[in-house]
Amino acid sequence: MKKSFFSSPWTSKYLIALSITAFLFILIAVTLEYVIETQKSSALMINLSGKQRMLTKEIALKGLQVVSDPDSASKETLKKELLSAVEELQKNHNELTLSSIPEIQDVYFGTSTSLDYQVRQYINSAISFSHISEPVGEKQKEYVDSILISNSEKLLKSLDEVTYRFQRESEQKIAEQQRIVRISLLLVLLILLLQGVYIFRPMIHTIEKEKEELLSLNKELDRQASTDGLTGVANRRYLNEFVEREWARSIRENTMISVIMVDLDFFKAYNDNYGHLAGDECLKQVARQMKSNIKRPADLVARYGGEEFAIILPNTDVEGAEVIAETSKKSVEDLAIVHGASAVSSFVTVSLGVAGSREAQCRAATDLFARADSALYKAKQLGRNRVAVFGR
Repeated sequence: MKKSFFSSPWTSKYLIALSITAFLFILIAVTLEYVIETQKSSALMINLSGKQRMLTKEIALKGLQVVSDPDSASKETLKKELLSAVEELQKNHNELTLSSIPEIQDVYFGTSTSLDYQVRQYINSAISFSHISEPVGEKQKEYVDSILISNSEKLLKSLDEVTYRFQRESEQKIAEQQRIVRISLLLVLLILLLQGVYIFRPMIHTIEKEKEELLSLNKELDRQASTDGLTGVANRRYLNEFVEREWARSIRENTMISVIMVDLDFFKAYNDNYGHLAGDECLKQVARQMKSNIKRPADLVARYGGEEFAIILPNTDVEGAEVIAETSKKSVEDLAIVHGASAVSSFVTVSLGVAGSREAQCRAATDLFARADSALYKAKQLGRNRVAVFGR
């Protein structure tokens, strides 16, 4: 049995291509998710770095406010606010130093004056300043100026560097992931193109070919279902369908239809004398000969049963049918099939009965066949090997 496309190697190729495409789509989805998470993480780090700058300025500002505010109660409040900012600065610093980016680690821990050292020194200085309880004097002002203000300026420059590096690292990661996404999309498009060229196009061709073969097979089955297996002309089943259809059309269009019934003379004697194989061959030759006499596509030659045949002639009056009957009778004689057991000729002959729907005044197709069969009986009664017309 012939394998279809769905049981062929094309199926494996299609599944492989589909799997690769699915993998690439998953890769794109994972990459996009990674890009989003990277952006979130980078945004958080950049935000913390920016906040460190703000806290550094706030601590220096609080220090200035402490030394310039004459009210003791206000000083204590300012010191608490300063310490709160220091705690947040310390917390953010601890989180930022956990970064695994080499450049960031280098800024925080790479030298003796690294950012980690600067931040811790600044935090310690701010805490020490907040613990000074003596009245404000020039010494405290100098401490604020030399330690908090000066260190904050240095610290701000270092924090700017960290923010810049965080941002650059984020952009590099995003650019790298975008390249992966673009390459993956190009690969998907390439695979889809290759699928179209090497899988879907052959698949469509195969399906179309199988469709044509199926249609051809169906036509052949229809032909076999409507064809007599021995003679090759239409069988009785198709004859009945054809006559019903043509009869209905003749009624609808008010046209004529004629029928010729044909019977081989003394065919039983032929079979008895020459055998059934010779009898089958004789039927084949007679059927082919009668079919060759029918020139119009609308006409039909069918095996009626045994050695009997029927010729259906739509849009034909009885005179036209009689001409075709005479031609058929002579053409069978011209075959010169030897028939030593015939009582009317040395060769195979036929008797034919003709009836026309209008002339025979038929009300149904069965009436027309009955009239043609009656004419056939008359031809036999008159001595066979002749044409008889109903009503004459």
